[in-house]
Amino acid sequence: MLRKTLLWIFSILFIFVVIFGSFVCVQYNKLKPHYSGSVKLPGISDTTFIAWDSLGVIHIKGNTTDDVVFASGFASAKERLWQMELTRRVARGQLSEIFGIRTLEIDKMFLTLGIDTFTQVLYRQISPESRRWLQQYAAGVNAYLKTIGDELPIEFILMKFKPREWTPQDCLLQNRLMAWFLNFNWKADLLYWQLLDKLPRNKFNEIWPKWGRYPDVLSIEKLNGSLSRLLQIDREARDIVGLTYANWGSNNWVIAPARTGKGFALLANDPHLAFQVPTIWIEMHMQSNDLNVAGFAFPGTPGIVIGRNEHIAWGVTNGMIDDSDFFIEKVDTTAGVYLNKEGKHRLSVQTRRVKIKDHQDRYFSVYRTANGPILNSLFPSVNNIPFISFKWSGYFPSDELKTFIELAQAQNWGDFEHALQTFGIPCQNFVYADRNGNIGYRLGGRVPIRSYANGLIPRRTWSLKNQWVEWVPFEEMPHILNPDSGLIVTANNRIAGKFPYYLSELWEPPYRAARIRELIRQVPKSGLETMQQIQKDSISLLTREIKPLILAALKGNPQQSQAAEDLLILLSNWNGEMSTEKIAPTVFETTQYFLIQNIFLDEMGKDLFHLFTDLPNFYLRVFVQVLKKKNSPWFDDVTTPQVETREGIIVKSFQEAITFLNHRLGSDVEDWRWGNLHQLELVHALGKVSFTKLIFNKGPFPLSGNGTTVNVASYKYADPFRVVAGPSMRFVVDWGAPGVYWSVLPGGNSGNFLSPFYSNQIQSWRKGKMKRVSLQWHKEWQKFILKPTQKFSNTSLTGSTLKYF
Repeated sequence: MLRKTLLWIFSILFIFVVIFGSFVCVQYNKLKPHYSGSVKLPGISDTTFIAWDSLGVIHIKGNTTDDVVFASGFASAKERLWQMELTRRVARGQLSEIFGIRTLEIDKMFLTLGIDTFTQVLYRQISPESRRWLQQYAAGVNAYLKTIGDELPIEFILMKFKPREWTPQDCLLQNRLMAWFLNFNWKADLLYWQLLDKLPRNKFNEIWPKWGRYPDVLSIEKLNGSLSRLLQIDREARDIVGLTYANWGSNNWVIAPARTGKGFALLANDPHLAFQVPTIWIEMHMQSNDLNVAGFAFPGTPGIVIGRNEHIAWGVTNGMIDDSDFFIEKVDTTAGVYLNKEGKHRLSVQTRRVKIKDHQDRYFSVYRTANGPILNSLFPSVNNIPFISFKWSGYFPSDELKTFIELAQAQNWGDFEHALQTFGIPCQNFVYADRNGNIGYRLGGRVPIRSYANGLIPRRTWSLKNQWVEWVPFEEMPHILNPDSGLIVTANNRIAGKFPYYLSELWEPPYRAARIRELIRQVPKSGLETMQQIQKDSISLLTREIKPLILAALKGNPQQSQAAEDLLILLSNWNGEMSTEKIAPTVFETTQYFLIQNIFLDEMGKDLFHLFTDLPNFYLRVFVQVLKKKNSPWFDDVTTPQVETREGIIVKSFQEAITFLNHRLGSDVEDWRWGNLHQLELVHALGKVSFTKLIFNKGPFPLSGNGTTVNVASYKYADPFRVVAGPSMRFVVDWGAPGVYWSVLPGGNSGNFLSPFYSNQIQSWRKGKMKRVSLQWHKEWQKFILKPTQKFSNTSLTGSTLKYF
């Protein structure tokens, strides 16, 4: 009897396992991407091929550019549909439809900014060619959506919704949203404003830029509290889309033939953005009868942003330009008017709606003046504060896509310059190298000419002195062609020492740019290997500048323990290399961490200090500036009766660093290696809980570098040593090797966690290795074929064709 019972139980379990296994296999086959097959689609004129090389770079080939752009939308949706949908929802203020009440404030912020409303207007103002590309790209995305039907990526299954059709305006949203996330000078404005209000003048004067007098401002105690909420909302939005603040920098440089081993120009670029899975960039090669271009694009919008064609190559870094301001407005919402220098004007008002999952819709009003949206609706609970508006170059017409279309087809410097004339936001440092050996640089974008010294402090709109006058003329924007030095480097450092117009005071410290120049000048003749070695260099020049000061203070401490003395020997013999295997970087970086806190926190208070350290390009410059002054008033701790000195603050910070490391890494100093503390985890937007974390996330991995090395690996001060930003890709063009370039991504080219191209480049990226990408078509690549049809038919998408997605 027992034997029969066991046999019956075993049979039931076997049947269950078979059924469950079959179900899993079916679901796995639906979710797993396939990279060969064919489908008939409307919207293309001729057979078009989408291929994937051995490492997942997308190659598209067709007879017409229209068909190739269509296929680029199709391929982007295939690899990055969830990422595209998420960023679209952020920009449109539609996150709460899927995430519920917790994202309400984020939606309100973006609906107040009005990016979605502006792109509707912008679409009518861009060039016909740009509109055509947007239409074709959107048609390709929608063709993919119709092809897969209900077999959506796993993220849609988990969140239980289907994406709407993609529109050409959605493509423009992606561009404006990225411009917003790359624009952090509005945070710097709020920081300066609050520092001016909070600090004694002698301390504020030490950190205020020396070139301009700060203006008189209103008392802003209540306004500061409300704007802090704006900062918090922005942080939450960035966390959702994976664009957390840390080190918003980049490197690019070009080298003239006279400095290279082969006698051809070289170009390198590695934009520093937030790490995430999938990666920010999608790598793509587009080839038609009149186009052959390859490089990196943003998922959701057409065009190669960084890349090369058969004649030229280009790279970009953030120009760090101050292109937005806050204004204090005189507003009467009851009468619906506001006052500016010319008198009274009618307020524009728009009712915005937020749809919220499992809740009733919320409505609110957004007022606008000539400067831009009034932000007070974001903090309705705060009374008796001035009305504050936000002016941004992103609210003015520009045509970035036209720039990228023309760059894709450019043949020389003249074509390159012409292409940049329509580029508006965000201001970027474009470097250039061509097949004939020319190298060049131009700042692309719109820089406002102000009637006042700078844009760091909000201004009263009813004064004639507080206006944007016009844009810096294109001809007068910083640019250079074939400098005598044979070298051009940009790393978000100051662009022009003497320039007739105010550009910014948001520059990165000069350490990365100086280190790149130093490394290039050490090599008589540079080549591909030189470029790759520079991109992975992890020596911090900041250490050379402040290490002597720190060591002098520590060696003068008579109460130093023997263990501390041993650490000082390590620091003394250390060359500043932030290697994962070294102990000295850990001791130095943690000492610096506590030193920054001990200098600034007592005066600023917790909230202001948090904002201060949220802008590494600012706080590091100020930190070094203050530390080099032996008798700076910043060294005194205002919470104690005695007057502290620089030496005392350094000793205290060193001791706190040792205590921290003992607690975090243990008492064995051999475990204090930089890689044990300084690590990266690649996090998916849905990878914040244990179950989905196992599915989507990758890492953690130990990383060399820090926020000041060429190989950037920066962390947020509020979350020390957890790496969040760095090279979002690496890209090198050697014109001595025609028809190819070298690149690597910190992950892979696919957003599907079951794809072989989801994370296949991580180890190469960590080691500083790169893959070779060809602009020539290879027959052995896996290919998917798009075939034209007169009418879209469901019957053409059944059976064998459907399984390829």
